[in-house]
Amino acid sequence: MASSFDLSPAGPVAANAAAVVSGAAPLAARRWPFHFNAHVRAAFFASLDVDMQRVAYARRISLCCNRVAPVAKLFAQLQAAATPTLCLVPEGEASEAVAAFLQADPVAGARAMRGGLTVQVLPALDAQAYDQLLWACDFNFVRGDAQLVRAQLAARPFIWQAEEGAGVAAAQAFVSAYGAALPAHGAAVLAEAFQVWNGEGERYAALGACLAGPVSCLLAPHARAWADGLPEALGATGRERQTTLAIFCKVVDNYGDVGICWRMARQLQHEHGVAVELWVDDLHSFRRICPDVVTDAETQQVAGVTVRHWHSQDGEFEAADVADIVIEFFGCDIPEGYIAAMVECEPRPVWLNLEGLTAEEWVEGCHTLPSSHPRLPLTKHFFFPGFTAKTGGLLVEAALDERRRQFQADPAAMAGFLGHLGLSAADIAAQKVSMFCYPHAPVAALFAAWERGAEPVACLVPEGVAADAVRAFLGAEPVAGAVASRGALTVRVLPFVPQPDYDKLLWACDLNFVRGEDSFVRAQWAGKPFVWHIYPQDENLHHKKLRAFLQRYAGGLDGLTAFSLYWNGAGADGGTGEPHSAALWSALRAEMPAIVARAADWQRQILENGDMTGNLLKFSRLIQSVKHETRV
Repeated sequence: MASSFDLSPAGPVAANAAAVVSGAAPLAARRWPFHFNAHVRAAFFASLDVDMQRVAYARRISLCCNRVAPVAKLFAQLQAAATPTLCLVPEGEASEAVAAFLQADPVAGARAMRGGLTVQVLPALDAQAYDQLLWACDFNFVRGDAQLVRAQLAARPFIWQAEEGAGVAAAQAFVSAYGAALPAHGAAVLAEAFQVWNGEGERYAALGACLAGPVSCLLAPHARAWADGLPEALGATGRERQTTLAIFCKVVDNYGDVGICWRMARQLQHEHGVAVELWVDDLHSFRRICPDVVTDAETQQVAGVTVRHWHSQDGEFEAADVADIVIEFFGCDIPEGYIAAMVECEPRPVWLNLEGLTAEEWVEGCHTLPSSHPRLPLTKHFFFPGFTAKTGGLLVEAALDERRRQFQADPAAMAGFLGHLGLSAADIAAQKVSMFCYPHAPVAALFAAWERGAEPVACLVPEGVAADAVRAFLGAEPVAGAVASRGALTVRVLPFVPQPDYDKLLWACDLNFVRGEDSFVRAQWAGKPFVWHIYPQDENLHHKKLRAFLQRYAGGLDGLTAFSLYWNGAGADGGTGEPHSAALWSALRAEMPAIVARAADWQRQILENGDMTGNLLKFSRLIQSVKHETRV
């Protein structure tokens, strides 16, 4: 969310504060009111719906970290401490530990108090609001390179968790420099706190010592002194300015295109501190998966991301309008005016064509290849997601697996979620299947096989999907909430849900039918059996892509392979009727335990390739560094 709050009158100090928090003043002047003016802090926290009574006398800390951090140990210390603490956690951070403390889903607005500790989950924050959170809190736990820069400039004490893969070594290298000016004992305690927060050692008491006691008294003036020397040095290297990134998305597959772009935009903003502009031509499709989108707005802020309605290829742009990194999704043509403005930038932006996902081997040779513009001094690079270390990997948020494991380990949470979607106790006890496919899938034949089967099946279909087959089964219009049962089959029409809830649906079902690219990737992270309906292409080129994936994923799983080929019209015998569908379903059902085991192995395998968003940023920084060296 954007930071927008009202400053209560408090004499000339508040008046001066109102003039500087807008962002026009120097950094030190902007953060000063948040450090020393209680009215400014109170107005900011009120804008986040923080309980003001808990803010007034509590020690305030912000918390961003991944699963390595011993958050539960920290919470235990704060619960037992004499000084009350308010811990503010942006949604999606430390999900497992926060959910355990809340005893509820860690969604924005959730809060709970135990002992001396209150934990509240904040909505997603844009870059300005996140800076203000760091300024307003007494202590900050931050992660990743981008947040490290912001934490140093906040002039507040902090503990940093290095990027995954860098870990303890990077944290120790930083804290040895950062703590050099502290007395020996203070430097040693701070170094121990950095160490345990990055997953090594068990001196958890060092965390509490940094928050209260003699060492904590040293850290506050040290943080201010350190920050006072930073802005000029950081500005010289360009690190003080937030990285900007623009994604251009044309909706072709209704929800898949914008679904991928929206997930990537949120991850770039939330996990990497990048300021993202998402240009989308079809806001109505976007709104189906993100209800906060306003369909008639030219520009809007949604979950910290700037969303712009992309009307046409026309428009005039200046160099100041161009982002540091420009992504055209699936090769959509970005406006000529924007490209012309890119030429005027110094340095010129990194320009990437983010391609579609395929398991075919040729992408390894094309990943990151450059392509020069035919007329202008610009170079575009091709970036391919994929399933091997020689590709960009798959999009996966840092806390996704943690949230999945927590949800799937809690039967009550799953039942509550499914009940909220309208499922009865009998539906929840049945074989639960989510159905997301293109209109030409042989859904009617599969329905007939399930109806005549011996096992109860509850098929959950988003509104508008497989409409003809669902209408025929229901004997009524397939609108959200419609349900019918015949034989062993119950078909229930669900409303379209936001992306986090679609993830939960995949996690809660026993089998998922998915389509395109976005739901296909999410099904792989769900760790459940799935059948992929690939986007159709001319001359059946999609069949080749399907077989390439099955060769990687379904080796030895003959039932899954046969059913997947049948589902996509690529079966060798061309059978389509109910008997054929029933036989293939029986073989697939018998293979389900082996598919579950393969799903877990597959997850571990693709995680080794890293996250696509992180890999994309690393490649972009490499290109930027090469451009910098060339200029020098």
